[in-house]
Amino acid sequence: MGDGDGLGHPGPLGGVGATGGSSPGTAAAPSVASRSAGGSDHGDARGRQQHAHGRPGRPRRRRTSGGTALSERRPARARRATSARRRCEDPPDVSAGLSLDHLLDLIPDAVILCELVPGTLEGPIAFWSKGAERTYGYAATDALGRLPRDLLKTSYDTDLERIRAELHREGAWTGIVHHTARDGRRLPVECRLVVERDEAGTPVGVLAIARDLSEEQRVAAQNASLHRMVGLSLDAIFARDATRRITFWNQGAQRMLGYTAQEAVGREPGELLRTRYPIPLEEIERIAGETGGWEGDLVQRTKDGRLLTVESRWAAEYADDGGLVGILEVNRDITARLRAEAMAERERLHAALQRSRRLESLGQLSGGIAHDFNNLLAVILNYSAFVAEDISADGVPAAGTDRAARIVADLAEIRDAAVRAGRLTRQLLTFARQDPADTTVLDVGDVVRGLQELLRRTLGEHVLLAVDLAAALPTVEADHGQIEQILVNLAVNARDAMPDGGTVTITTRLVQHDGDPPGAADALEPGAYVAIIVADTGQGMPDEVLERALEPFFTTKPKGQGTGLGLATVYGIASRSGGRVAIDSTPGHGTRVTVLLPASAEAATPVPGPVPESAGGVGTILLVEDEAALRALAERVLRRAGYHVLAAGGGEEALALAGGHAGTIDLLLTDVVMPGMLGLELARKLTGAHAGLPVVFMSGYACDASGAPHAIDPAALLEKPFTPPALLEHVRRALAARGGSQPPGSPARGASKR
Repeated sequence: MGDGDGLGHPGPLGGVGATGGSSPGTAAAPSVASRSAGGSDHGDARGRQQHAHGRPGRPRRRRTSGGTALSERRPARARRATSARRRCEDPPDVSAGLSLDHLLDLIPDAVILCELVPGTLEGPIAFWSKGAERTYGYAATDALGRLPRDLLKTSYDTDLERIRAELHREGAWTGIVHHTARDGRRLPVECRLVVERDEAGTPVGVLAIARDLSEEQRVAAQNASLHRMVGLSLDAIFARDATRRITFWNQGAQRMLGYTAQEAVGREPGELLRTRYPIPLEEIERIAGETGGWEGDLVQRTKDGRLLTVESRWAAEYADDGGLVGILEVNRDITARLRAEAMAERERLHAALQRSRRLESLGQLSGGIAHDFNNLLAVILNYSAFVAEDISADGVPAAGTDRAARIVADLAEIRDAAVRAGRLTRQLLTFARQDPADTTVLDVGDVVRGLQELLRRTLGEHVLLAVDLAAALPTVEADHGQIEQILVNLAVNARDAMPDGGTVTITTRLVQHDGDPPGAADALEPGAYVAIIVADTGQGMPDEVLERALEPFFTTKPKGQGTGLGLATVYGIASRSGGRVAIDSTPGHGTRVTVLLPASAEAATPVPGPVPESAGGVGTILLVEDEAALRALAERVLRRAGYHVLAAGGGEEALALAGGHAGTIDLLLTDVVMPGMLGLELARKLTGAHAGLPVVFMSGYACDASGAPHAIDPAALLEKPFTPPALLEHVRRALAARGGSQPPGSPARGASKR
C-alpha cells in the first residue's frame, strides 16, 4: 500500500449503533483472514464467507507484521474485544440453538466487516449485522459488496493521518465519524475500528462496531438547554440527596441567597440558610416522599443576614425500586409581595377606619343638618303662612301700613332662611370638593379688606376684630368666594370659642416653605406661600379635640348649634388650591389657624363690574329645566325682564323647540343634570347647529353620576339657588360676551332649523 504497511485507508467506517428492526438478508460473519491470500473472484463475497454447513469458519492465528499475535500487542480493551469475537467464531454447541450470526445480531450496535482488496485503499462490505440495518436503514442485501464511503458518505472529525498512525501502531482506533442513513439523516457515530491481519501480518480486513450518538447528543443538548434555563431562572433551584446534602445549586439561588455553588454544595439547606419551616422538616419530607411533592412558605436567611420569605415547591426523586433518593426544591422570593400586601392591608384597615369614622360623622351630621334644615324650613313655612294670612284677611294692604310692613319683614325672613340653606349646601359641596370653583388670580389683602365690615357684624360687639395685612403680598390663584368663606368660617369658630368676648386677629404674611420629607401627609412643594392666619384669645383645644379638629362633622358645640363643617370646609378649599391648614392651640391660651396658599407671580385679575341694565331684555332665550317650579320661576324672571322665552322640560323637547323656531335663538340657558340628556350634550348639539350660540348652565351640583365634576367654565355657571338679579346678571354677561356678533334678535344671524 502507499505507506508500506498494507493499510492505505484508515478503515471503512465510524459510527454509533442504535437498536431497531432486522432483515432476513443479514450475512454471516466470517473472518476475512480465513481466506487465502489469492482467493477467488471477489464478486461473490457472500459465498466466500460461508462453509458448506452455513457456519463461520474458524480463523487461522493472526499475527502482526512483526510476527507477534495481534491480541498480544493491542491494549486491554482491544484484546478483550478480539477474545470475545474469537469465542464467538468457535461454533457453539448446536444444542444451545445459537449461531455466531445470531449472537452478533443481538448486539444493538452496528457490526460491519470489510475485506481489504489487495493493492487498493479500501474494500467492500463483507458482513452487515442487523444492528447495522437498524442504525442506517439499509438491509444486508443493499449493503454487501458496497464501499462504505459510497454507501454511508463517511466523514471524519479526526485527521486521517492520525487515524492511520494509530491503526498502524495499536491495531485499532476509536473516534467520532459522521454517516448518512438511508433516509438522509446525518448521524454522528462513535466507531471502533479493528484491523484484521493474516498469519503473515498483512491487513486483510477491518472490523467496525458503530454506535449512533444522535439520541445521546439530543438528550445532552436538551439537558444543556434545561441547565441554561435553570441557570437563568430568577428562582432559587437546588437539589438535595437522601442525606439532605445539597447536590445542585443554580445561579438563581446564588443571586437570591448570596451563596455560591461551591459554598452550598455538600451543606444541608436548613443549616446553611437557617430555614424556618412551618411544620417539622421530617413531616415535610414524609409528605413529599409519599405524595411526590410539597408546597408552602419558608423563611430563610441570606448570606448577608437578610430574612426572606420564599414560596417553596418540593418535588421528590425516586430510585428504580421506588426509594426516595433526593428532593428538588424551587424557591421564589415573595418578601416584597408580602410586604406590599401587608401595606395594602394596613391601608385597607386604615380606609375602613376612616369609613367608620365618616359614618360616625355622618351620624353626627344627620342630627346637625336635620336640625338646621328643619329650622330653616320652619322659618319658611311659618313666615309664608303669616304672609298668606295678612293678604287673605283683608286683601293686599296698602303701602306704608303696619300690615304691609309685616309682610315685607316676613318675606325678608323667608329670603334669609333660603340664603342660609344655600350656604349650608355650599359648605357640604366644598367639603366634598365638588363645589364648582371660579378660580382667579386675586390679592388676599383685598379680600380681607372687602370683608371687614361683614366680619365685624358677624363677630358681634363683644369680640374685637384686629387686622394686620402685609404690604405687597404676591397674589394667589383661588376662588374669591371660597377665600371669603375661609375667613368667615375661621372668624365664626374663633367667636364661638370666646363666649365671654375677646380678640380675633387676621394676619397675612409671605412665608417660604422648604418642602416636606418624602411620604409626608399633605406634603407641600417647596416655594413661596401666602399665609392667612386667624388667631383668637379663647379657650383653646385639648389634644384629643385638636387631633380631630379637621374631621368633617366633628364638633364640640352643643347639639344643633353646629354641623362640624367649618374647619373641614376650610381644609377642603386649601387642599384644592394646593395649600395646607395647620392648627396650633393650647388650652386656656387660644387657637391659631394658619392657611397656606401657593403664591402666584401673576397680577390680580380685575373684578368685573356689573353689566349695565338695559331698558329691557332683547333676544330669544331657550330655557331648559326639568324641575317645573324652577322652570316657571326662571321663565317669569326672564319675561319680566323683556326676553322672549322658549321653555322646555328636557333635552329632546329643547331640540324640537329649536328646530321648529323660525327666528333666532340668542342664548341657551340650561340645567346641567337632567334625565335623558345632560345639559352638556344638549349644548354640544345646539352650538353645532347654531354657531356662536352662548350658553349659561344652571346647577346646584355640577357633577356626573360618579361624582366627577363636569368640565364647565365657572364663568358660564349659575349656581343654584339663585336670585333674579343673579340670573339676569349671568344672562346679560353671556349676551354681552359674544363680542362682534350681531345684536340679539338680528335676522342676519338666521338660525338653522333641525
